[in-house]
Amino acid sequence: MKRPLIIIAFLILSGNSIAQSNAVNILFDVDGIQLPYKNAFVEFVYNNDTTKVNIEEGKMLIPNQIFRKNVVVIFHIDKYVLNFDSIPVTLNNLSPKWTIGVDNKPFDKKYQVAVKPRKKVQIIYYLKNDDGRTFTVDGMKKSKIIL
Repeated sequence: MKRPLIIIAFLILSGNSIAQSNAVNILFDVDGIQLPYKNAFVEFVYNNDTTKVNIEEGKMLIPNQIFRKNVVVIFHIDKYVLNFDSIPVTLNNLSPKWTIGVDNKPFDKKYQVAVKPRKKVQIIYYLKNDDGRTFTVDGMKKSKIIL
């Protein structure tokens, strides 16, 4: 009788520790090509507070206070500063990966759908999280979602 209780307790405790892990892998693409990066950090802005998180060895830990909230997320990756207005900070625990990307002219059609044709737009940047959503910004307006 003790064995089933011990096994059940172990499964419950191990499941809780896995569910609480907010670590995410960060990939960086420029024009569809994955590039290595040297200096990277993220700023999460929520309720007038800014939390800075370093990206080390391609990984970042999402702070608990902003997890599953809509926040402003600013990625600083080498020479790029990519600002996403009010996006939900979520994570697919089965595939904890975010791809941050920059698309220069001529734009990839899959990212251009969220951008109205404007001659002044020189860059589109995006965040793809592995829950099926892609957030795009064209440098001239707020973040948009492509489903």
